[in-house]
Amino acid sequence: MMLIGGSDGRIHRYDPVNQVSLGSFNAGSSNLFITADSNGNAFYGSTAGNAIRQVRYGTGELVQVLSGLNSGRSLDQSGNSIYMLAGSFVRRTGIVGGSVTSVPLSGGVTWRTSGVFGNTYTAIGTDANHQIVVQSINLTTFTVGGLQGTNVFAQAGSSMGKASATSNPGSFDNQLAFSYLTSDGALNFGSFSLFSDGSLITPALGGIGLSGFSIANYMPTVTAGHSGWFVYGQDASASTVARISRFDLFRSPLNTYSYTIAAPGGEVPAGASSGYHVYNVVAPEPGTLLALGVGGLALLRRRRARS
Repeated sequence: MMLIGGSDGRIHRYDPVNQVSLGSFNAGSSNLFITADSNGNAFYGSTAGNAIRQVRYGTGELVQVLSGLNSGRSLDQSGNSIYMLAGSFVRRTGIVGGSVTSVPLSGGVTWRTSGVFGNTYTAIGTDANHQIVVQSINLTTFTVGGLQGTNVFAQAGSSMGKASATSNPGSFDNQLAFSYLTSDGALNFGSFSLFSDGSLITPALGGIGLSGFSIANYMPTVTAGHSGWFVYGQDASASTVARISRFDLFRSPLNTYSYTIAAPGGEVPAGASSGYHVYNVVAPEPGTLLALGVGGLALLRRRRARS
């Protein structure tokens, strides 16, 4: 189930496999940064009160409001913490208690996006020469590793889409993927190979071209699926149309791999920063599925009552 922030101030639920809308709920404010856990909780950056809101994504119920939102580019959840990439810092906010701590990343880098896998948070950016670089944080000790270059160069000043990590349990392959513009302006979908703890096996970056997307409002966001990814963004045709493409773990298109839908809320949020991103809940807990099912049953009963 994909969680998508709409231009109407709501978070929309969408099944990208069966291509079915699952309704929406009121987010109460700007909701361009979304992440979630497997226990039915979504978290999103809120301009109201400079905060991170925690809601039940099955019902839209507000659980709590956490302080500590900064002007960020990327939001990730792992364990009992929310991680915000904000400038040259990574801020960690405790889901229980709301404590906020931060660590600095290397200077001289424009940090663009991030992803979490295993025990590792990986920040991705560009250095003064526009080379794509990465830096990892051990989530147990909250300490930062060394800066690593990829020998891949991005377009000067360009943004990157939200990164996401996924794995193939059968083959033990783990990958971290994101979208970026190459030095000649082509839209690419690239990925790194990871060890089981989330650290990079090598900073070598493999990539393929992405077609059908517009980057007028923001870079396409990459979100994990079952042993692969979905890429979500504005379609090249209009700001009222969104495109979803589906890829396997090694960036190969899957069947019915690319299609368009009406942009949730009526239009892709205009002027969104590179931090705009959706989140795909790969395996919701049974209670969440039950909540969605109960909501759907209630809607069906209301429709029958009116007929």
